[in-house]
Amino acid sequence: MKKTCLFVILVCALFFLTGCAPRFPQVSSYYIAQFELTDKEKRLRTSLVLNPDGNTVLIGNDYVARLESGEKEDLHLYGIIDKDSHDILDDSGFWSFDGHYLGMLAQHYEASREPVGYATYIFDLRDNTFRRYEIRATSFSPFNSDQVLTDKGVYNLNDGTIIPLLPDYDFSQDKNFGGTMWAMGVLWSQKLGAPVAQLSISSSSKENHNVVLESLNINDPVHPKYSIPIGFSFQSPDWAIYRLLDPTGEYALIVQWKCSKDLAPCATIPVNTDSVYDTVLTLVRWRTGEQKELIRLSEIDPKNAVAYGYMAWSADGSTIFISRKDAQPIVIKLK
Repeated sequence: MKKTCLFVILVCALFFLTGCAPRFPQVSSYYIAQFELTDKEKRLRTSLVLNPDGNTVLIGNDYVARLESGEKEDLHLYGIIDKDSHDILDDSGFWSFDGHYLGMLAQHYEASREPVGYATYIFDLRDNTFRRYEIRATSFSPFNSDQVLTDKGVYNLNDGTIIPLLPDYDFSQDKNFGGTMWAMGVLWSQKLGAPVAQLSISSSSKENHNVVLESLNINDPVHPKYSIPIGFSFQSPDWAIYRLLDPTGEYALIVQWKCSKDLAPCATIPVNTDSVYDTVLTLVRWRTGEQKELIRLSEIDPKNAVAYGYMAWSADGSTIFISRKDAQPIVIKLK
């Protein structure tokens, strides 16, 4: 009787632990977006920004496009900017995670008609107002919509205080994270309220490569003190063309080109897409090394399976957006 009770308790405990373990996101549906992107829009990744709810994408500083219908809406941002500021909006936009604010970088001009600095505009899309800051911001914090990332640290839009970027912080000891798209996948520490690591590629030879999380050090970005292999490796001629983190910082998404050995290498500058015959999306739980192939673009469209240019994971975690070479973007919905 005692053995039976112990067995039942053990089974229940294992069931409970399994149920509590994080579950890999899965594809619930996908579709081809109903609008075209120019070659310039694909190449300049900063000119496209996926909305936090994964239903629209900001194109340049002019309009948003609805992914499913292709309908476009002009934001008229220039219409509410003070013309005496001598600012020209750049094509670098970024949403707050709650969708309340849109940040837009601007170049500031003087009488010489040459740019002399940067300003950041924060647009409140609910009441159609804006605030101007003499800073160069690149993204919102995943934890606080009143904070933006600058080259000097995380800037508070309300009081001007700055959380400095700690060089080569040992992020492996933290428990709670967030992820953003600044550069490629960037890991934020919730405890610090600042970015601490980024996804990169480490190569042991010309053929063997590993995706790693490296500590951030803006003063010496080439020699990170901390580097953690996340469990994903690949061999040439294949290449991990893009690396993203989900908004919780739990998963890394590796977008990998599958390339033919008989043609010119695809990982060259400029990139050679002629040898790419498929694109594979793989999810990795970076703390444990567990991984799962999410989908291949050839499953969606066998004739146009080359991911190219802008890719993003929406802030609510529901959507992955992938632009393609010579084809309309693909939208993948997750559950």
